[in-house]
Amino acid sequence: MSIYKRIINPLFNEKILTIMSVITGVLSAVLNLSRPILFGLIVDSLIVGKHERLVYLIIIYAFSWVFTWSLSILVQYLCSKVSQKILMDLRNKVFAHYLALPFIKVENIKQGKMESIIMSDLPGWTNIYGTVLAQVVHSIAQLIGAVIAMSNVNVYLTIIIIPFLVLSFIIPWFMRKKLQKISYDTQESKANTLEGLTGMIQGIQDLISLSKETWGKKIFKNSTQRIYHNEIKQDILSSYLRISGSISETAAYILILSVGSILIYHGEIAIGELITVLATIELLFYPVRSAGELFGSIQYSIGAASRVWEFLDIPIKTNDTNPTSSFEFENVNFNYSIEKQTLTDITFSVNHGELIVVVGESGSGKSTLLKLIAGLYTPTDGTIRYFNDDIVGKKAVVWQEPFLYNVPLRENLSFNASFNEGEINLKVKELNLDMLINSLPEKYNTIVRNNGGNFSGGQKRRLAILRAILLNPNLLILDEPTGGLDKANKIVINTEISKTENVTRIVSTHDYDIAERADRVIVLANGKIVEMGEPKKLLAVKGAFFKLFFNNKGD
Repeated sequence: MSIYKRIINPLFNEKILTIMSVITGVLSAVLNLSRPILFGLIVDSLIVGKHERLVYLIIIYAFSWVFTWSLSILVQYLCSKVSQKILMDLRNKVFAHYLALPFIKVENIKQGKMESIIMSDLPGWTNIYGTVLAQVVHSIAQLIGAVIAMSNVNVYLTIIIIPFLVLSFIIPWFMRKKLQKISYDTQESKANTLEGLTGMIQGIQDLISLSKETWGKKIFKNSTQRIYHNEIKQDILSSYLRISGSISETAAYILILSVGSILIYHGEIAIGELITVLATIELLFYPVRSAGELFGSIQYSIGAASRVWEFLDIPIKTNDTNPTSSFEFENVNFNYSIEKQTLTDITFSVNHGELIVVVGESGSGKSTLLKLIAGLYTPTDGTIRYFNDDIVGKKAVVWQEPFLYNVPLRENLSFNASFNEGEINLKVKELNLDMLINSLPEKYNTIVRNNGGNFSGGQKRRLAILRAILLNPNLLILDEPTGGLDKANKIVINTEISKTENVTRIVSTHDYDIAERADRVIVLANGKIVEMGEPKKLLAVKGAFFKLFFNNKGD
């Protein structure tokens, strides 16, 4: 599909509004064409002294403007509606595509890139639809009508103008690649600045604490300078396009005035004819004059759309993994890149209802293993088999850094599902969260701010665990659930995990208290399983598991 077909394609989904916009645009162009003819007739009436006819012509002339203004508002409304509808649909399409990508791809897409695509690139692309409908349709209709009207007045003068029209269209066409590149570079520099700004804001505490504000300002200044230079290039090119159209129009005016004056002198045309032709030139060159800007807008939109297309062309997941509570890993390998293998020859099985604890030093591959179990990653090699088809696969995961959304706490916990406060309060008490929720200004209706910024790290973690349990899963995956918690809350969480019945629990941890309660422990080192078994038996052999927790504490 060509880029021009691809950029116009969304209009086909808005057929009714597009057709209405075309009709109103054509009517507006016809009204515009009527005025030069009326103006010429008014001048002729003045010259010959037909005053009664003159009054009617002036009234008609005035009404033509009233109708034109009314149609202009209608065209703008219709075009705005089309543009905003397409923008809304494309934003939803982009976000849906983002959610459908393989998770390993999602991890590599920076937050600022998604923000720039949705809030900058898409508006830059869809702005063209208002322009296309409001100007292109109008301009084409007006151009054709003006040529016909002029040829009926004087064919010779019409032929003289045609080369100037052709020249006005040729210049923007030859500049199209340059316009697309500059637009792409401008959007790219804006996206990079947004990505950098997002990172700076997220890391503002460290930046200020380390007294590196000067460094932060320098980095941000460098990125804004790239936008500055690209915007200037874009504005200069736009000026070139405007000037090229203006030069052609001015040259046509001078030539028509010169030739027309000679024809009047020789009595070959009337003054009213020349005035009609000159007035029609204004309408004739309106689309030509705006063609440069219009064509520039199209190329800039293509530049913005190209970044969106690059994203939408990323292949989505071919199948959705639905992990169940009983599964088996057989010779599973996983690597993020060719150079680095993260997990090697992972083989183990899990039965429904077991508590499996994964331990190992930081960087041993625990979180990666959990992502494979959760179905976020697919193995590079090997096989993962899921069993217990009679048990509907329903997983819940709490990662090491859980996220709370900028919505009421109730919605964070339930995702708009039915919410029975009486039943939930029992779990709230078990997780030692009752005092916290009762202290909130609006209890469950309190808005969560800035990824849980109105809660401590430990409170966020316990709320995330509550959310996972309320999903009533048969597979519960927890990544360092007691990390950063005090001793009392560690006991609360570990007790809740160990007593949860009829649920398979996979827990990665550095906490021995939960490890000793496990049905089996998997010990990872450098991406490999170095030990696996019941915690008591692993302690007895004093191998990797024992050394991980007791190496510095003696026997």
